[in-house]
Parts: sequence; structure tokens; C-alpha cells
Amino acid sequence: MTTTKSATLASAMATAFAQFEAAAKDANNPHFKSKYADLPSVIEAVKPALIANRLFFIQATHDVDGGVCIETQVHHESGESMSFGRLFVPASKNDAQGFGSALTYARRYSLMTAFGITCEDDDGNAAAKSAPARRANGVAAEAIDEAEAQADAEEPADDSDDAPEAATDESRVIRVSRVITAPASAIFALIADPAQQPRFDGNENLQEADEGQRVTAVGEKFLMTNTSGRIRENTIVEFIEDRLIAWKPSEVDKTPPGHLWRWELDPIDDDTTNVAHIYDWTGLDPDDEKRIERARSTTSESLLASVNRLAELVEADPGSESEKKPDDADAGEEKRPNIVRRTDG
Repeated sequence: MTTTKSATLASAMATAFAQFEAAAKDANNPHFKSKYADLPSVIEAVKPALIANRLFFIQATHDVDGGVCIETQVHHESGESMSFGRLFVPASKNDAQGFGSALTYARRYSLMTAFGITCEDDDGNAAAKSAPARRANGVAAEAIDEAEAQADAEEPADDSDDAPEAATDESRVIRVSRVITAPASAIFALIADPAQQPRFDGNENLQEADEGQRVTAVGEKFLMTNTSGRIRENTIVEFIEDRLIAWKPSEVDKTPPGHLWRWELDPIDDDTTNVAHIYDWTGLDPDDEKRIERARSTTSESLLASVNRLAELVEADPGSESEKKPDDADAGEEKRPNIVRRTDG
């Protein structure tokens, strides 16, 4: 996050923050049979408070390959401004619809993150009653197509021509999620540290990664050694601290072939987080039969195993995971389960 001199801006933002509303879930996701807050709802949640405090936002776009990059900025009438960093979202298809979907998705999540916007509960009673069951079972696994991953594409309801294509890609995006009883920051600290990833992988493919590679921004790279002994370079393509991280694996110094691993964290409260793990291979070359075959072997069960093992680690002692320094890693080695994780090319 970057700022100009911002005493006036900070004061206005502090006042506006107390006035922001929760975004209404007024759009339908036919794939999950659920509702979500679309981009207009998010804008309406912040617009009155921003105007009342002489603030406005700009969402600048930046040139990137394979998707869209959005930078949300807030400006005050005094001339002071603040940037909340850039968010990259890959396009599901190399056409106007694919890039339009990615743009809407990026704008919505960038805006919600910048202003701390949450979605209102459409059925508070149902949510309250189901919470213990969700925490006890802790699991929801779905194989979804890109339309589900980009649920806010806001395509016309009668656009039936797109249905066959979505069905074709259905198995190319695998998503699992569960509720973990731990703060988002503690969970994210493990995911964003490659040295910790071999501790909780359900794909049984990661051996080790050097310390000191903690991810902090889009464009960074980290190296991971697989159980086969091969070293893979992983390029960060999406990043929001404590909320979102995604990377594309490849051979060292080679162009990523196109598949992607993503983690999404959605805090329910200070001590409970919904964690989603996604494997997306829509970007793989359809003629690369060897990679396609390996991608098809990745299942929701293996992704869910990763999330469950992550939950076991962080729920056991969430404070120590989030606060652990690199020098402390060896001291706790005897407490780590003997688990490996997959992020291969």
C-alpha cells in the first residue's frame, strides 16, 4: 500500500470506515445455487460514506499478459491519495467475455479488500444454526468450472450459447473449502511460506523448500523441490495479504505452462476462517497430453487433504504458527507431521 502525505485522508477514511455498509448479496450464482454481492452492490456499500467524507476511488488497470491487473486508489478532495496495491486475475478464456469476467472479479475483490467490505447475511438464522454443523464437518468440496470460479461474470441470463463451453471446462477447475477455527493471518502465514508447505500437502508431491522465501507480492518467485527430486519455480500471480495467494509452477527459468494453484481465505470472524483451495488447469495447452494427463489425476480429495492437514496444524496452536520466526523452525521440527505437498509443473 502506498500513500501521499495523508493526515487529512487518514481522518476522512477513519470516519468513512465506520459508515461503510455490508454489501448486499443480490446476484445469483446458478452453479452453487447461492447468492453473492456483485460489483454494483459493493460500490453502493461504500459510495455514500465516501461522498460524505469528500472521498472517491479510482480503479486503474495495468497491462499484463493472460488476464487483468487492477489497482484501487482512494483520493481526497485535498489532493491526498492512497493506493491499495495491485491485484492480478487470470482470464478464463482468451476473448472479450473471459477478460470481462476477470475484470469484474478483480474490481470487486480489490474494492472489498481496500475498504474492508463484507457481505450481509441473507439468512442470519440459518447461518447461525448451521455454523456448528459446518465447523464439526468442516468440509465442502466441489469440482467447478470457470464460470463458478468467476461467479460475478454477470453474463446475461439468456446467454445460452456459453453453456456448452462451460460444461467442457467443468473438470478443469477443482475447488474445495472448509471452515478452519483459526484467524486468517495465522492460516495465511503457513500458506505464504514455501518452507512450510510440505507440512500440509495432500498431493504427496512436495519435498522441501528453502527458508526465507516468504511471499509478499505478485511477481515474486519461490523454488520447491518435489519428492521426485525435481526443482520447480513458482511465480506468484495473485496476492492479497491474509486473503488470497496463487502461483503458477514451471521448470526453473521457463515459461509457466498455464496451470495454477490458489488459496482464498474469507474470515467469518476474528477466530474463524473459510479456506478454499483451488487447482485450475484451464490454461494448459490442450495439445500437451502429458501435462493434461497429470492435471486430470489431481482430485478434490487430494486438495481437501491439504486443507484438512493445514487445519490440523493451525488449529493445534494458531498463535505459534503466525508468530514463528525463521530461526524457530528447527526448534519445532519434532512436532511436525511427516507430510509432503504437490505443486509440480
